Amino acid sequence: MVAHAVQLTNGGLTTNVSTRFRPAILQLRDQDFVTRFLQLLQNKDGLNELKKKLANTRNKDQRLRLYQPVHRVFHMVLVDVSCTQPGEPRLDAKQIVASGLVVRRLTAKGVQLGWMKREGRIVGWRPLPASSNSGERGELDYDPSPTLRKTRELGSNVALLKELQPANINSASYEEDFVTLFPTTPEIIDAHGRTFLYGVVPLTSSESSEVDAADAPFDKRDISLRMPGFLKAGKSSRTGLPPTIRRVYKTNLTGPGAILLVENLRYLANEVGLFTGGKETQALYKLLGSIAMPKNSAAKTLAEFVKKAYEILVEKNSGEDSIYMPGSWPVINKSGRGASEYNIIAAIEACMLERWKDLSPAGGRFDDSGARFQLQAFVRIQESSSCPPRTIWSDASEAFEIVPWYESSGQSPVQIELPEINRETLKNLKPNVAFKVPPSVQQFMDKIDMDSLMEGKSSKSNTEWGMICGFSIPIITLCAFIFLQIFLSLLNILFFWLPYIKICIPFPKK
Repeated sequence: MVAHAVQLTNGGLTTNVSTRFRPAILQLRDQDFVTRFLQLLQNKDGLNELKKKLANTRNKDQRLRLYQPVHRVFHMVLVDVSCTQPGEPRLDAKQIVASGLVVRRLTAKGVQLGWMKREGRIVGWRPLPASSNSGERGELDYDPSPTLRKTRELGSNVALLKELQPANINSASYEEDFVTLFPTTPEIIDAHGRTFLYGVVPLTSSESSEVDAADAPFDKRDISLRMPGFLKAGKSSRTGLPPTIRRVYKTNLTGPGAILLVENLRYLANEVGLFTGGKETQALYKLLGSIAMPKNSAAKTLAEFVKKAYEILVEKNSGEDSIYMPGSWPVINKSGRGASEYNIIAAIEACMLERWKDLSPAGGRFDDSGARFQLQAFVRIQESSSCPPRTIWSDASEAFEIVPWYESSGQSPVQIELPEINRETLKNLKPNVAFKVPPSVQQFMDKIDMDSLMEGKSSKSNTEWGMICGFSIPIITLCAFIFLQIFLSLLNILFFWLPYIKICIPFPKK
């Protein structure tokens, strides 16, 4: 069998020579969009109709934007597989053993990253594994399958390559995720005399990396800017410190000194998690415990002072009503052993990274709303039973971004019908959802008495029973809608947003 050079084009949907080797990205708003796509292709003039459906939604910087399925707008790709001989005859579809479409993410420098798996686990976005012979001959081009890549390399020089160890074993075993491209029907192939492949562009996914957490959005510089002044290097008179006043009362936290101190305490408690008892926070607490406070302070060490001040001024669950402030703050060195500013920043970073791993999701496939992506299509062609198939790639598509779910696509909104407020309607709205209320929550609910609340009093409840409370979802929706109207009007004072977010059109009563 003679091996011909093969190419992937967009089927003539664009006339620009520089873009014809990219997959054509179509934007369809039909509910049964795949059927509609195939119906258009069945006609000889179908390609002209598809030209009108090329994706061309752009932002202010003219970057292409593709919608998610939640917008009820769908994107498909079309590629034409042909030989590079005069007249570009179509390639026999029987020679194609597999075909697919990959979505690749672009780094800030324009480097492509593939969504990779290894040994059944998702490792996330990774640079494409490089073949030792990639680019020298068509049959050695990169393929998403690590098995096929290895088979081709061994086929070129088995004796030598078996002795070679890949530079990166993990990278060599990466398998890039792709969606299958399907050949069109024989009727469409005959109507156009072309071998068309098509598929749906995946623009949303619940997959996330099983190896990496999402990158932390902070570094040591951010920590240095936000951490309290009494943890920074310098003399006790340095700026950004709570003033060394005699007392701070928990009933009077309006002064600038008290406000700054409480802000510092909340930073250490809420952002750093100093009092959570984790491994890293214990190390930070021990580090702060090595910093001695002046003799006239309310505690011997800085760690003890911070903890006591937090309990009195923030939690307010201590029996004391105030705390003595130190006459001066400890002097912290810039670097060196022990509790230097450098070591304190490193300890705080470790605490925040520990909290970030607990709170942040793993790196999702399409979670970054500012990311740029590209599409590339490929076909595997079997030309000889004694050789592995060749992999032929299209050019990369134009870079695009994915429209966030909360933006409108211009489709008509989904209507939610609310019930009438009258006895005849409401008596038919039987409960169709039930809340199982534990005793502690029921005790709290029993204390809610409008008359007592208006008088500033709280009623008592000693119930030890839980409750199962049934409600009607339409009534819950109606209540939510009424409260939504109230809060939209209140917040309009700040945002002036009603003309943009609320459009009401009257309709006659049936």
